[in-house]
Amino acid sequence: MKKPTSESIALLHAVDILGGQTATAKKLGVSQQAVQYWVKRGRVPALKAIPLEAASGVSRQKLRPDLYP
Repeated sequence: MKKPTSESIALLHAVDILGGQTATAKKLGVSQQAVQYWVKRGRVPALKAIPLEAASGVSRQKLRPDLYP
């Protein structure tokens, strides 16, 4: 089993703040399956980092430290 990364933990925290995968999907205008895939991968897509930050309050630096150091 893969060890959770800081960005995967941040993603799970953001999804939790927003009330789960379905609620997150609705707020971001994507399918629940898309959010489920992000969680499985442990990374939010680059184009969704800022909208997820705006919706959840979890910083883009925590969601995508590779893009926002």
